Amino acid sequence: MGIFLLHRPGQNPGFRQPLPVALRLELIPAALTLGLIKLAFSCDMRAFVINLERSIARRAFMQQQLDAQGIDFEFIKAVDGATLSDEYLAQICDFEELEKRPHIMRKGMYGCILSHYGIYQRIVAENFPYALILEDDIVVQPGFKAVLDDLESRIQPNEAVLLFSQNNFMPTVFSKQHAENLANNHLLAYPMEPWALGSTAGYIISKAAAQGMLAYMLPLHIGPDAWIAFYRDKAIGSLRCVTPFLVKPAGFTSDIDYVISDNLLGKTLALIKKYRIFPFKQLLDYRRKRALDKSIQFSFTSEASPVALAQKA
Repeated sequence: MGIFLLHRPGQNPGFRQPLPVALRLELIPAALTLGLIKLAFSCDMRAFVINLERSIARRAFMQQQLDAQGIDFEFIKAVDGATLSDEYLAQICDFEELEKRPHIMRKGMYGCILSHYGIYQRIVAENFPYALILEDDIVVQPGFKAVLDDLESRIQPNEAVLLFSQNNFMPTVFSKQHAENLANNHLLAYPMEPWALGSTAGYIISKAAAQGMLAYMLPLHIGPDAWIAFYRDKAIGSLRCVTPFLVKPAGFTSDIDYVISDNLLGKTLALIKKYRIFPFKQLLDYRRKRALDKSIQFSFTSEASPVALAQKA
């Protein structure tokens, strides 16, 4: 299957300089290898689940959940950052920009970004109007399918709709104005501040937004869930979120290198997790849960969202 990178010169001048054509065609050699799971899902929305080939337990976990809810989906073989060579990364990364964001300077993170990028290519190449993208470490909430069915007719032409969000640095506030009612008492709402939205655990993206992301994300210079940058720089035209969240973290230990493992702290944490050393493993789990609970809190305001007002202008 060919790999395509769509870029229109002169469009959205904030976009970064595209990579040479020869390199683009070889960008993600295995990202679109598919394991196809066919189930009964009534709507036309394509659904993709990103999964590392070595993460067998996660694959089974996601299949069981989505099977139970009657979701038709495809497993996408994730790009394994551990296999990316330094020479390859030197060709596709803007390290000057990445150094401003040291938390994403990990091979595992680069693989994560490229995995999402590969799905955007698939959406555009196969002319899907929109698609659902899920990572493999989530718990799908009850009534998921009914809300997806309801969402399908409400997705804007150039938009990303998050099914989960979290952040550790500012309150997440949504606007009651222009919010749309969805099945099972869910709302589709605009954020008051896009800075507050983070996570690629689960989201829907339209074809036009996928095109914008393809033009924006290379060379690699930013994380996969920098929604404020994607919106600010016009890679996507609109940004909304479903509340209550339709997916939540499952609590798996990360399969990618979010923590540096070659320093003393990283080695210590790795040993504690591997051998489940009491009571340190329990303390780590407790701290992680507290941090997560705090990071996913949100509230509503009666004020209009600037994002919504921009759509109505």
